[in-house]
Amino acid sequence: MMKTFWKRTLAVWLAAVLLVASAPAAGIAGMASFLSVTAAAETVSGDCGAVGSNVTWSLDTEAGVLTISGTGAMTDYAYNSSPWVSYRSSVKAVTIDSGVTTIGKYAFYGCTGLTSVTIPDSVTSIGSGAFEKCTSLTSATIPDSVTSIGSYAFRGCTGLTSVTIGNSVTRIDSFAFEGCISLASVTIPDSVTSIGSYAFYRCTGLTCVTIPDSVTSIGDEAFSGCTGLTSVTIPDSVTSIGFRTFSVCTGLTSVTIPDSVSSIGSYAFYGVGNIVYSGSATGSPWGAKHVNKYAEGYFVFDSAERKPCFIAAELCKNLLLSRTV
Repeated sequence: MMKTFWKRTLAVWLAAVLLVASAPAAGIAGMASFLSVTAAAETVSGDCGAVGSNVTWSLDTEAGVLTISGTGAMTDYAYNSSPWVSYRSSVKAVTIDSGVTTIGKYAFYGCTGLTSVTIPDSVTSIGSGAFEKCTSLTSATIPDSVTSIGSYAFRGCTGLTSVTIGNSVTRIDSFAFEGCISLASVTIPDSVTSIGSYAFYRCTGLTCVTIPDSVTSIGDEAFSGCTGLTSVTIPDSVTSIGFRTFSVCTGLTSVTIPDSVSSIGSYAFYGVGNIVYSGSATGSPWGAKHVNKYAEGYFVFDSAERKPCFIAAELCKNLLLSRTV
């Protein structure tokens, strides 16, 4: 009986060996695949809607796609407090479905691997810090439905090379694009009425800016430190230019200030060699009514104190020139 058992066992074993040996490579691969254990991709999800809204999130951690869906507004978050914060290093793409009306504050803050974002035309506002420090994001298209871009919205997006701002945006808030050093050009639509303080501060790759004639005010240091900026057009609609607005724009060799401007902040054009202005700006430190030519540049001079205004203070602060009527 024992001999018969072992003979049968040996026969089965030899048959199995022959079967594997004679099987085609594809069959063996298929068997290996069948026998192996493959871990399924993890999907995590939850709620991210503001009170009264039905908005949820879902993240495919393997593909790195974070999807925001539902209807209504997203929750506003503080730094590092979004529900997907522990997974943000795996986020490569963000898709916001139609029906979502706002992008919450600091929603995608620090998603350094994020390379693309889809914003639907149901969104009306982008919250403060929404995409701040998304350093791998290369482009952003803001649809015409959006009316405001919050403070710090794209701050520190060092990989951002292009941005399209929709035709319904009325204001670009403070620090919105600050430190976007790869941003080469930006078209500001004629729906914008104000550009906030530090909005494009230290965008060193920015070479040209056209400000539409809908803009009435340009905030403090809005374009300060844009060392690559070579041309800027300021329209007649602008009435005020803030403190250090274009300071240290070392590539900007000349600028024409329209007569409509009645208020210009200190050091507004610090470092700019040629300034053309014939208006009558008032308010500290202004009282300018004359444009004088001296040496290599045009400077605006205070008609009362008979010395250069602070508009080009660093270049001519030591010059004592008489007023020319």
